Amino acid sequence: MSKEFADVHNLIASIAQHYRYPPPPKLLVTLQEALTALMRAILDLIASLLSVVPGQTDTQAVSNFIRMLLYAMGLIGALLFIWVLWMRLSELGKQAHLAKGGGTPSLAPLTAQAWQEQALALSQARKWKDACRALLLASIRLLDEKEVVPFVATRTNFEYWYALASKDQLRSEFRRIADTVDFCWFGKYEAGEQDFTNCKMSFEAIKLVLDQQSNDSAAQH
Repeated sequence: MSKEFADVHNLIASIAQHYRYPPPPKLLVTLQEALTALMRAILDLIASLLSVVPGQTDTQAVSNFIRMLLYAMGLIGALLFIWVLWMRLSELGKQAHLAKGGGTPSLAPLTAQAWQEQALALSQARKWKDACRALLLASIRLLDEKEVVPFVATRTNFEYWYALASKDQLRSEFRRIADTVDFCWFGKYEAGEQDFTNCKMSFEAIKLVLDQQSNDSAAQH
């Protein structure tokens, strides 16, 4: 070998023998051992399920099984996400349609008192679905009249519920009415007298809370 390219193998070997590698962090070692043990346990379990002859493991079959399992989990997750997104958009669309009138003849922005009277008239005619919806609109108008949530024709039930985030009692009562109306108008559920009674109780609770707040505000002034 030329002087230009001297043989340094012995020198490298000598240095390597005296080199001291810093030990890895104990936490990292523990984590690696735990992961290795977990993977070994999983592979042993899968191997025991796939093995035809005891003591023999088809590693290719195990690999294919894990790959297919991951694909299946990914597909299920994607389908679940799409389903949740579709349900959410569908709900918002239905609520927006309901807020704009829902196909009922009366589209005028009546007062809360007028909607309540209309709800009672509809209940006397045993039109429970329309009566429940009238109470929902009475609640929406009442929130506007009491300057809690401004009335917006295109606002969805969910947006009204979200706007009541700081008012727990109003929020829960409004949600009961809105859920009943959604089930009756957009599902296969047929509204009944008990549904109207529940909605009426929730509306009266909303009205009572708002009246108390108005009285408290007037007393402070």
